Amino acid sequence: MPIPPLPPRPELPEQPRGSWLAILLMAGVTGMLVVVLTFLTIGYFGPVLIVAAAMGCIVLFHYVVWGWWLGKVLRQAAAEEEARRDLK
Repeated sequence: MPIPPLPPRPELPEQPRGSWLAILLMAGVTGMLVVVLTFLTIGYFGPVLIVAAAMGCIVLFHYVVWGWWLGKVLRQAAAEEEARRDLK
């Protein structure tokens, strides 16, 4: 006995991928949380944020230099080496 064919898959309407509203709301909530924590800790939370931001900048710098830029240089060198091998 043959297996009957599957019914056609329904077409779903295309929905937008994201919204700036969610990002703006999270930024506002984060800002309010920072203000509340700064007041509750009598100003000690500010220096902690500054240290965290500095560490984040260092991490971002290393990601850009060693992860993105150096990876691009190594891929180009490998492609050139492979092209040289193909010519021989």
